[in-house]
Amino acid sequence: MKVHFSRHRIGIAAVVVVLCTAGALRALSIPFFTQGTLHDYGPLHDTVNVEIYELMLAHGESSGWHNHPGPAFVIVGQGALEEDHGCGSIVQRPTGSAFQEQTGEVHNVTNRGNEVARLFVMQIVPLNTPDYTNVDPPTCR
Repeated sequence: MKVHFSRHRIGIAAVVVVLCTAGALRALSIPFFTQGTLHDYGPLHDTVNVEIYELMLAHGESSGWHNHPGPAFVIVGQGALEEDHGCGSIVQRPTGSAFQEQTGEVHNVTNRGNEVARLFVMQIVPLNTPDYTNVDPPTCR
């Protein structure tokens, strides 16, 4: 597998992603964002973007229901989160915890703590694909 990371390639596309993400996720701020390209990834030997960023979510704020086009790996560096998968499936994510968001997994993350939640995220995104998609909450039966 050949790996090539560009050197802090924060161009117009990255700025657009940051602005769209921050706008869609309201109080979510992104102190840094960088991406690189990974060649020959996965069974189809695709070329994908690898994105690494820090997210900060204010007390009481949530991400909104969404999913990602590829896997995301998250570390909760500060604060605590509640990750809701719908239909009563809620997982607490305290400071120091790490978790993976599966491709297409629908969820909503909320900061239920009293301090800012600080997350470090690394995700794999197929080329020419948005980082996330806003979706409706799951339908429970």
